[in-house]
Amino acid sequence: MSDRPPGTHLDRDVADAYAAIVLSSDDAIYSKDPQGIITTWNPGAVRMYGYSIEEACGSHISVIVPPGRKGEEMDILGRVLSGERIDHLETQRVRKDGTLVEVSISVSPVHDPKGNIVEAAVISRDITRQKRLEADLEAAREEQAAFGRRQALELNEEVVQGLVTAKLAFETGKEKTGLESVTATLVRAKAIVARLLGEYREEGPLQPGDLIRDYPTDQRADD
Repeated sequence: MSDRPPGTHLDRDVADAYAAIVLSSDDAIYSKDPQGIITTWNPGAVRMYGYSIEEACGSHISVIVPPGRKGEEMDILGRVLSGERIDHLETQRVRKDGTLVEVSISVSPVHDPKGNIVEAAVISRDITRQKRLEADLEAAREEQAAFGRRQALELNEEVVQGLVTAKLAFETGKEKTGLESVTATLVRAKAIVARLLGEYREEGPLQPGDLIRDYPTDQRADD
């Protein structure tokens, strides 16, 4: 164990290292006092929110809270001042130009030498692109599901109508017409299923003959 007392060169090196991390971070890192006044504001916060260090420090934290979320930041501050830590809370903040930014924020209590919580430190990460990608993926899934439902309904309609027509033909002694209706129904059903599976099949589009045989299968047992 080192005999070096607190406040020596080693402590300054650690503090300098932390300061360098904060200054070089792409995330917005800032702190606020118990009244919600911004006390520190790193370059990442300048880039993310558009306020200079001089503009931000001394301003109330509500300047970056959108109208629809007023009170949220002070609620978070109250929880942190009571000793709670907030991790990866997804929410929205507003830039100086009025545009919204989707963020994930983590908030930690800052203690003084006596152990009292005197500030809250915030790390805010821009997740706008991530949220946009998630929304695009969800939209694609919904469109794929809608496509599947449309094809299923079309398939059901084709099969039902074709078999009803064939049934009526057979009942009236028109076997040829009935067989033609069954054959036509299978052809149309095959095309619909091919379109459906061609959309989902990982190994590539469906090939002719993959689904329904174009000729009867001989099901007689071997002699």
